[in-house]
Amino acid sequence: MSDMSSSGFSKLFKYISGNNFKEQKIAMTRPVLVEIKPNPRSTSDRLYKMGFYMSANDCPSPPMPKDSSVFIEHRQPLKVYSRVYSGFSDEDKMNKELKRLASSLNRIGKSYQTDVYFSASYASPFQLFYRRNEVWLVAVPDS
Repeated sequence: MSDMSSSGFSKLFKYISGNNFKEQKIAMTRPVLVEIKPNPRSTSDRLYKMGFYMSANDCPSPPMPKDSSVFIEHRQPLKVYSRVYSGFSDEDKMNKELKRLASSLNRIGKSYQTDVYFSASYASPFQLFYRRNEVWLVAVPDS
């Protein structure tokens, strides 16, 4: 797990463990998502945003976080293309799988956004075996 991932996960875990203004514990959901976008100020850096879904049924009004770097974001549903891979994920492995996914989609003529992609992790950071990871590309509706 990279420093960014470890730090982001730690902040989110503290939030669902009660580091919020209601001191409410919130059930952990999966996958943990990392949204990745190119950084407009740098050709080599990327902008990362880590999060997970909170069901409107389980948590209809999420408590405000105490940590100012943690925030609630309401998202619209996404249609994505995904590729599954196993083991511990790192940036090199994720990029390799992302290229494979893009290549497969290009071969069959499917369109996808090129300015954002997602990494989805379903396993606990402490799970050693049978880990499930995915890379997601956001589908562009057929014209």
